[in-house]
Amino acid sequence: MNEDKYSLYFEEECDIRDLSLTLFDKEMAEWTKNLSQHPLSQLDLEFLGLCCDPELLKCVLSPLATKRSLRVIHIRQSGTDLKHYVSWGIQRSSDALNKGVELDTPTTTRSCQIGGSDEYEPLELTKLLHDLAQWVFGPKGLPSLEVIVCGDFFYKGRYAQSNVFLCRNVGLRVREQDMAGQTFRHFSRDDLWQRNLLNKYSNILAACPASPFFQD
Repeated sequence: MNEDKYSLYFEEECDIRDLSLTLFDKEMAEWTKNLSQHPLSQLDLEFLGLCCDPELLKCVLSPLATKRSLRVIHIRQSGTDLKHYVSWGIQRSSDALNKGVELDTPTTTRSCQIGGSDEYEPLELTKLLHDLAQWVFGPKGLPSLEVIVCGDFFYKGRYAQSNVFLCRNVGLRVREQDMAGQTFRHFSRDDLWQRNLLNKYSNILAACPASPFFQD
């Protein structure tokens, strides 16, 4: 619920971008010192979906670097929120103009799925998502992770234009997309393994929709 009384969207439902973690700063600090205090430490998760701003995810995920089971991270942002709020994953000039947000240009551009098809179109990532992916797939990140997806995957591609697919920068396409030591890249048509992995978790990706099935 938007509780900013000066907002145009006051009292409208919206994603809680910080998971209320700012209320538990001391507990979060303990996660790094003592992994057993981390709420996810006892779980051997393969898939983790969180409705959380990428800026906070490094703190949430870094204690899990010793895990070897985590393969997919889904940064869940409701498609309905994108009508009113800045995207956590895709940088658009209109976002800055409409919301007064300063643009930070990351060093990578590419890829969101077009209408649920296998085709991809150019995108520009937000700096926060770019930096998170650079860390996650880097030497100090999460060694078992294979894919980061960001967006809303409900209703078979209703919000496909706002979805982002990233994977580790290895394989035949490394030289092509290795920009200043970039640790990640966007999905391509040849990434069958990553696509099959997402198909395995497709029901989880589309779970708990935040928007109604029928739109006005």
